[in-house]
Amino acid sequence: MRFLIIFIFSLTLFAAKYSIDFKGNKTFDKNTLYKELGFEKTFWQILTFKKLKPKVDEKILPSLKEELELFYKQEGYWHSKITLKKDKKLKKAIFIIDENRPVIIKKIEITSNFPIEKYIELKENAKFNTKKFIQTKENIKKALLKKGYCSYEFDPKSYLYLQKNEAYVVFYVNKGEICKIKKINITGNKSIKDDVILSHIYFKKGDNFSLEKIEESYKRLYALEYFRSVNIDYSKKINNNILSEIKVKERKKRNIYKTGIGYESKNGFHINFSWKNINISQKQIKIDTIYSNNKKEISTKFFIPSVKILSNSYDIVNKILINEEKFDYFSQKVKQIGINFIKEYYKLSYSLGLFLENSKIFDTSSCYNDGTYKMIYPTFTFILDNKDSKISPKNGFIIKSNFEGSLETFSDITYIKNLNEAGIYFDFDKFSLFLKGKIGIIDSNKDLNPSKLFYAGGINSNRAYSYNSLYATDSKCKSGGYSILETSIELSYPVYKKILGIIFWDRTVLSVKKYSFFNKPINGIGFGAKYPTKIGDLRFYMGFDAKDFRKNALNIAIGATF
Repeated sequence: MRFLIIFIFSLTLFAAKYSIDFKGNKTFDKNTLYKELGFEKTFWQILTFKKLKPKVDEKILPSLKEELELFYKQEGYWHSKITLKKDKKLKKAIFIIDENRPVIIKKIEITSNFPIEKYIELKENAKFNTKKFIQTKENIKKALLKKGYCSYEFDPKSYLYLQKNEAYVVFYVNKGEICKIKKINITGNKSIKDDVILSHIYFKKGDNFSLEKIEESYKRLYALEYFRSVNIDYSKKINNNILSEIKVKERKKRNIYKTGIGYESKNGFHINFSWKNINISQKQIKIDTIYSNNKKEISTKFFIPSVKILSNSYDIVNKILINEEKFDYFSQKVKQIGINFIKEYYKLSYSLGLFLENSKIFDTSSCYNDGTYKMIYPTFTFILDNKDSKISPKNGFIIKSNFEGSLETFSDITYIKNLNEAGIYFDFDKFSLFLKGKIGIIDSNKDLNPSKLFYAGGINSNRAYSYNSLYATDSKCKSGGYSILETSIELSYPVYKKILGIIFWDRTVLSVKKYSFFNKPINGIGFGAKYPTKIGDLRFYMGFDAKDFRKNALNIAIGATF
């Protein structure tokens, strides 16, 4: 048996390889046809501008002919004829294509009490495309579910008269009534209480049905990391009332380990490691560490889900942190303990926190003074997230606002710090556009701990500079700012398969003066790439100071741009 397998494998190694070419193709170029047959340029071939010259085993050629015939029918060429001609001396296969006349859509009839026109990808007097017809059906079904109609009547039909090369398409839609969630049944959970699951989904009993809320609920339940599988079934219904069921399977492994690596031009490589245990009566304890040349940090978080406070359910995070970090003109050691109360709705979330912090500043230059800062300060963070995806957004916007501050009665200083950010995404046919703005103000009665000031630079700031390496331009020495204004423009476009190319322009105004936003701006320009993954976009950026290309930075990270 082993000999037979080796013999067959040897035959395939020495089988005749035929190059592929096409003749008679008028509507589709060679690259399109190659792609339909499964041949595409490698990334290296794109970079070196090499032509695509695929070769295949002779035995595969008949199946490729069938694939071409199917493709032409899907594109509306039902009378096309394809002949395979082989030149055995040159080892060349030529597909001779006689396209003939395509089937044309003469009429599209719509009978609907729901607006479906924008979801129809077919057009009158255009070729009848099977793929577009199927995609149109899926578009309409998804649109109805997104608007809450789960008991719709939908009857799409296509009539092809091949003798006349004509097609007639009919769409009938009766949206029915908006469906409501009548019941939510939870099964499969053993140690995780129903209340925890119910407080981490975006729909509740009595709500209108929403497909988007169900899709986002999946992500949020998985983000808790309690479950290895989640299934939200909304197929059972009585009239317009949905009897939903959430089926979960809890993790068998209670310990979760994660490691990561990143790089910045200034700080070099940084390594992070985390350990999380989720077997403490449905609570979680997590230890995070990060190590680089300039930063060493260890933190412990204790997560308690779904704690009822005044009829609302909050997630509580207790945190202890020890940090040692080197900046360009000072170093600091921080010891911090704090607590956060987090409330998250479908589009809106906020958190309230209280922190006790002891910071020691040392190795300072003439810009700063050595000293110790003891502070007790509350924090408030507000996020309005209207993006179409939290991981790889293409449309929508997000607004974020963060406040923190203290009084000298409780701390060594009275101060208030406010940072507001907004980002908006636009998706076009061939490219995507992302715009972001950031404005921040600090007001204090004394010199603030320098690590609390605003700095710029890094993958989520001015990408011509590495993290926190851009200082206030109006300071006599390099120091952080009390005012910051930043804008970013990012354009992304497909380059190869899922890889997107990026060009960007970042602009930063950073001042040591309070409420000062007209200082000399620093412009960063550059290019990059991103690749979507299940946990976020893998992003690479190479940025340059627009006035001095010798000032540049390389940044690599994973996650959404905002």
